[in-house]
Amino acid sequence: MNKFEQNHGLDHNDIALGILRVFTGSALLIKGIGFMVDMHNLYDLTAQTVPFGNFMISHYIVSAHVVGGLFLMVGLLTRISAIVNIPIILGAILFVHFQQGLFSPTQGLELTVMLLIVLCVLAMANIKFLSVDNLLQKKTVKKQKQEKKRKVQRPRIVRI
Repeated sequence: MNKFEQNHGLDHNDIALGILRVFTGSALLIKGIGFMVDMHNLYDLTAQTVPFGNFMISHYIVSAHVVGGLFLMVGLLTRISAIVNIPIILGAILFVHFQQGLFSPTQGLELTVMLLIVLCVLAMANIKFLSVDNLLQKKTVKKQKQEKKRKVQRPRIVRI
């Protein structure tokens, strides 16, 4: 165990998952901003796959990618942010990239499946490295310990 592990309680897996979370969040954020800039293309793409509700689906995709990506980057509501993006990635696999097939020049299907797996791992993992959730949890635990110390234990009255 090195000094970093002793001082911060993090091992190599926590650090690796934290870096993966930040990278995945930034990629989703950038993709969401790209969709936001070219919203007409996203409308057309969703209209081809789902003939009704493409306005709502397009806005769901953009908001989930932007907000979820930002939250993943900073480590806030990590599991919820990953879970919210999983249906979008599944839809991209089934309706967009599956038609292209494996080993296409863009490698869209392979990368999207990899992103789906990464989001599933992030939804299950408890990532402490560079995480706002971890900082809030530490503050809550510290506050609870302080409150326990402040409470004066009353003597128990035994009734006979």
